[in-house]
Amino acid sequence: MSSPLRAVLDAFAADAHSLAEVQQATGLRADVVESAVEQLVRLGRLDREQVGAGCTTGGCGGCGSSPDAGGSCGSAHSAGSGPVLVALSIRRTA
Repeated sequence: MSSPLRAVLDAFAADAHSLAEVQQATGLRADVVESAVEQLVRLGRLDREQVGAGCTTGGCGGCGSSPDAGGSCGSAHSAGSGPVLVALSIRRTA
């Protein structure tokens, strides 16, 4: 049996595009996948790049994650905060 770190890294290498896909490919619980990703980023095995900027300046009005839209993003509902899109990629060594 491989370690969770190896399983998560292998899932990304096999072209997983989301934490949900990694979870499905590995059979690991979501909290284990999230912890493994954090550890792999700290170890320099995965790169993390923020792609989105969080909440819009208009606040929650047009956001699909807002409580009004049935979501619950957990943000303080102020411009520039809230969830962001993050891209993870395997760090390639030369």
